[in-house]
Amino acid sequence: MSDAAVRDGRMRFALAAVIAFLAFAVFLPSMQNGFVDWDDDLYVYNNPWLRAKGPAFITWAWTNLISGSWFPLTWMSYALDHSVWGADPAGYHLTNSILHGANTFLVVWLVFLLFEAAKANGALSPASAARGSRDMLVAGGIAGILFGLHPLRVESVAWIAERKDVLCAFFFLLGLTAYLAYARTREHAPAADAGAAFPVNARYVLTLVLFMLAIASKPMAVTFPVVLLILDWYPLNRITSRRRLVPVLAEKIPFVALSLAVSLVTIKAQSSAGYLLYRQAVPLTDRLLVAAEALVLYLRNLIVPTGLMPLYPYPSHITLLSLRYLFATAFVCGAFAIAVLLAKKQKIWLAAGGYYLVTLLPVLGFIQAGEQSMADRYTYLPCLGPVIAAGTIAARGWVWADSLRRWRSFVMYAACGAALAGTLVLALLTMKQIGIWHDSVTLWDHVIRHEPDRLYIAYNNRGVGYKDRGMYDRAIADYTKAIELNPRDARPYVNRAIAYAETNQPGRAIPDFDAVISREPDNADAYAGRGLALAQAGRFDEAIEDCSIALLLRPGHADAYLNRGVAYERDGRLVQALDDYGRAAALNPYDHLAYVNRGNILGTMGRYPEAIDDYTKALDLKPDLAKTYLDRGGLYLKTGSAGRAAADFQQACMLGSEDGCAALRIVKGRPGA
Repeated sequence: MSDAAVRDGRMRFALAAVIAFLAFAVFLPSMQNGFVDWDDDLYVYNNPWLRAKGPAFITWAWTNLISGSWFPLTWMSYALDHSVWGADPAGYHLTNSILHGANTFLVVWLVFLLFEAAKANGALSPASAARGSRDMLVAGGIAGILFGLHPLRVESVAWIAERKDVLCAFFFLLGLTAYLAYARTREHAPAADAGAAFPVNARYVLTLVLFMLAIASKPMAVTFPVVLLILDWYPLNRITSRRRLVPVLAEKIPFVALSLAVSLVTIKAQSSAGYLLYRQAVPLTDRLLVAAEALVLYLRNLIVPTGLMPLYPYPSHITLLSLRYLFATAFVCGAFAIAVLLAKKQKIWLAAGGYYLVTLLPVLGFIQAGEQSMADRYTYLPCLGPVIAAGTIAARGWVWADSLRRWRSFVMYAACGAALAGTLVLALLTMKQIGIWHDSVTLWDHVIRHEPDRLYIAYNNRGVGYKDRGMYDRAIADYTKAIELNPRDARPYVNRAIAYAETNQPGRAIPDFDAVISREPDNADAYAGRGLALAQAGRFDEAIEDCSIALLLRPGHADAYLNRGVAYERDGRLVQALDDYGRAAALNPYDHLAYVNRGNILGTMGRYPEAIDDYTKALDLKPDLAKTYLDRGGLYLKTGSAGRAAADFQQACMLGSEDGCAALRIVKGRPGA
């Protein structure tokens, strides 16, 4: 290898590394964010399986279909984070940012490999092939910046529940690089031009393994085989005749088989979970129009990244007579037609556009789940087509500027300044967008400001955020608004009823639970919640029965054990209550109430060290529990630890407990205190 080649390789690596570091650094502020009540609870902080070990967890990760999807590798990454960080969201955000930085590096490197492949296979014009590596560096740099620092990436990186996006992309991009390496060896295979069966070598197997890892991270990777065919057409130039097409297609059979299997499993799982019912009610023609508009809006958001939303509502009035859908349809059809016309001389535009369309197909609304019309996270991998095209345009612009006789320096300096300014603007917009995901209330405040009367789920989820902050009045008001906007969904009823129960208003909670159970007799949350409300109303046998039904419907329901324990405790059945609180704590060790309630019973039984230990666990989870400090201080007194008791009473006093202040004065007045 010549010194020039070594120098070029080092420059490419350095450029990819610098842009990757910038992407990582821009997303680093996400570590200040917490969890949000939008799948983060289901996937991470209320997921008891992350605390499981060994074969039991592995079996669960590879067989469960939570949210109608299969992504075992993502579960394993969460479990790894949990073993290191526990319930600290900063660690999960850090992992996402590291993965995104690695993906940014791979994107830049992939551009270099694609350029080299095009050059090696005669897919570049002689003039382009004769140029040096400067335009390649420009193309890779611009593509990397647009991918790594763009606000559209925030949803995939700053949302912990979207770990599957960044993890899937990591293996997807590695798979593409492995395939390019395989294609290089295939070019020199003796039987390649004869159309013989393809050779299975290490690079081919590596590509297949990486595809399996990508698809095990997120099913959206099912488009990988088609992407390989696009690469075969351009820039690899492997499809030049029907005879050469046969072995190229044969190579893809294992990939297609795996894609079909995962696609069928995902569709069946989402259908069984009821996630596809909303789409089935929308006519296919309407879905096509919405898909066309989404294709245009994604490009618009890539060019002008303002007004980005965590949740885009599905449109209510869809017709081709509307200017928005007419324009979107005309734009998509026109762009495709132009790319086809240019394909004889400029294959890159059809290849980039084909990749963009193909990778978006699984989430364009034909069979996707949910009520959204589009989502920023869906662009994480599909954006590669547009950003590589943008990098190519920038590279050609750089070559043109370099060829000028007059104003050359001015134009090139101006281009560099514009690139630096654009990078800074993207970074600032991205950091601003990261702030929207700071917590649940901030997130859903943003959505409600933009769509105050269309997204009932935003009010429901903000209500959960308020409840977690202890702001029950605001939570109940949000749940009520959600019910007004969509009285058919049971979730706001359940959440409002739980809020009523937790604020000791069983008379208001029970009718809400009754309404849910009458519509959904298998709703375990409703039975568990009504059990607590019935216990508060003194109807202990009914409460115990409801919680037991909840446990039959969903074994391992931590709240059902917790609420049944309350019923047992209030009915004087302390042994049964103690057992249920222990089960609740084991299933959800991040719920302070299980430790507080069990500590209360242990203290009553005279088992002071165990009670103190439970109170300590509760305070570690929620340090603002004045009464728990007071109760633990009382037990410290009983065990002869006056100094520790005084510290607890002082803490309770600082938190506003008058009883804590009184106890502190008494303890300080005692000899030896």
